[in-house]
Amino acid sequence: MIRTWGSVYAVICSLAVYTKRFYLTYHLRPKYAIDLANKQSNEIANKKLAIIIQGPLLLKDDFTYQTILVYKKIFKGAKIILSTWIGENEETIRKIEGLDVNVILNEYPITNGYGNVNLQLKSTKKGLELARDLDYEFSMKTRTDQRLYRQDLFQYFISLVNVFPLQKDNIQKKRLIVSSLKTCKYRLYSLSDMLMFGDTSDVLLYWSSEYYDEGNKPYFNSKNSEIPPIVNGTPIMTEIYLTLKYMETLGIKPTWTLHDWWKFCKDYFCVVDSNMIDQYWPKYKSLSEYWFIKDYSNNRARSLQFADWIQLYCTAPSSWDNNEKPEFYSYKNGKVIGWEQNQDTLFRGYFNPKKC
Repeated sequence: MIRTWGSVYAVICSLAVYTKRFYLTYHLRPKYAIDLANKQSNEIANKKLAIIIQGPLLLKDDFTYQTILVYKKIFKGAKIILSTWIGENEETIRKIEGLDVNVILNEYPITNGYGNVNLQLKSTKKGLELARDLDYEFSMKTRTDQRLYRQDLFQYFISLVNVFPLQKDNIQKKRLIVSSLKTCKYRLYSLSDMLMFGDTSDVLLYWSSEYYDEGNKPYFNSKNSEIPPIVNGTPIMTEIYLTLKYMETLGIKPTWTLHDWWKFCKDYFCVVDSNMIDQYWPKYKSLSEYWFIKDYSNNRARSLQFADWIQLYCTAPSSWDNNEKPEFYSYKNGKVIGWEQNQDTLFRGYFNPKKC
């Protein structure tokens, strides 16, 4: 391990010479559970936590299997449920079943839904229904292609739930916790669907909306037939669709303003920073540790982070960032445009030596 660190550090030092206008740092996470030191005291009480890992297996580096081994180390006492699909790698499934993991092999829904949201809905709901039937008080929904490394994560989440109770009695029992990764500050109702922690009944309620094909019908009109439909500049897709359907479940009608979006976050959720929970996602720009989270060349950060959320919690959303406008999307030649205005400009500079 020391030799690995030394060689990586030497490479990073040589690269740093070419990033003259920036400071370059790096971070190594173990790929395999055997290389992860853990505290022996982090024992979770019986029937307290179920971890639902949903989605297709990620076989590269045995990622999903190794993630489960990591969770067996750092979430001792928790029930692990893998909710995946019929036809997944049989050898890996057998290995996972040998770890005392409940494996659910789902049939695919008739349609995937835009952005595969129907797949996520079905596999997540099936896992949560099992957690409920097994009488687990809290559940944490995660993905097969992501990993959390923070060792006291359960204790941290429980502390947040206790410190920030819901302000009024309603359908939702306790606050739901989500990650800042893909929770957008300025894209309306864009609550990250990658990680969710809370009372099992609340998490299940969130993931019990109807499939996209049926549920998105209210967002179409005679002038709007494209998929995804766009309402007031907001594309009704994946995580936004899920947020809007949950608002519907709670009897809340969206007003399509930033203040309304922020108030919903304040009242029902808690957003934690992805780096606070040591969340890793080997996809897209995974080599950039703060991709999507931080862009020093843009003072309008895309991600809504814990520092933002706590300010929302302590103040009225109507008095916060009054001069900002939501991200705006539209159709041009049959394609959704608007993404290019909200990309990390600093990250693109890494590939241009003249800008570095």
